[in-house]
Amino acid sequence: MPGTERSFECDTLLIAVGLDPVDEFYHKAQEFGLTVFAAGDAQEIAEASAAIFSGKIKGLEVARALGGDVAEIPAEWYRTAEILKSKPGEAGDERLPQAETGVRPVLHCIQDIPCNPCVAACPLGLIYIDENDIRRQPVFVAEQVGKDCAGCEKCVVACPGLAITLADYRKDEVVDNTPRPLFMETPLGVLAGVEEVTE
Repeated sequence: MPGTERSFECDTLLIAVGLDPVDEFYHKAQEFGLTVFAAGDAQEIAEASAAIFSGKIKGLEVARALGGDVAEIPAEWYRTAEILKSKPGEAGDERLPQAETGVRPVLHCIQDIPCNPCVAACPLGLIYIDENDIRRQPVFVAEQVGKDCAGCEKCVVACPGLAITLADYRKDEVVDNTPRPLFMETPLGVLAGVEEVTE
């Protein structure tokens, strides 16, 4: 939507393409007896975070194979790589906010997948996923932590699946005019006074 664009500085651009491993050169090198390593989509198709993490591991393995002075790769890294490559779990029910007060993220994550950018994005630590298994669904823990959501939208921006929206239940307060998608849980009264709705 016009006016909602955002720009981010970055040093790397990753473009994920295809659903089949891109491993032809890997197999051809093996046929010729060459020492070869595979990572990312050459190893197996998974989430981009899995490709990045497996690349980090393989990079160290390559450095070690070439005689580089590389520390032992932690066993935990291999476990994390397996979690990131794991297939989605069973789908559950969507959990809408229990209390209709203040600002609350609506976490539309209904399936256990290896994902946790929202946890790191929340400056107040109000979104929780078990750090030992990031395949679990995120939970809004404001009551347990004793803080309120500031409505900064960092979790919304960080979510790669576009699965977080904010519900603003404040009354008689000025609300910013940032365009937001409407979902089935959006209260009917939210459109009162809205002059324009776009698709």
